[in-house]
Amino acid sequence: LLLFHLSNAALLPMLSMRAAAAHDGTMPAGVYAAATVVISQCVMIPVALFAASRAQKSGYSLLITAALLVLPLRAAIASAWPGALGMIPVQILDGLAAGL
Repeated sequence: LLLFHLSNAALLPMLSMRAAAAHDGTMPAGVYAAATVVISQCVMIPVALFAASRAQKSGYSLLITAALLVLPLRAAIASAWPGALGMIPVQILDGLAAGL
């Protein structure tokens, strides 16, 4: 869990700095900040409910491994997709990983 949070926590501030540096006017900064939280939380809640129901059946190690496998995919998408709209799939994967 320590490795998960160390790899997960650093990505959002870097994305926020990149969006602020390349502000193209498509999305105000406040909306961007709110969207990063709302998107990931809306995904995390149903995924966490699903993971809680599956944990006893499939095992905790499988769910934690799946959460850890999502993180490199999230980082790859974040590095390949610049701009404010690239934040949407990145935050969906953040909610998925956090929920698992």
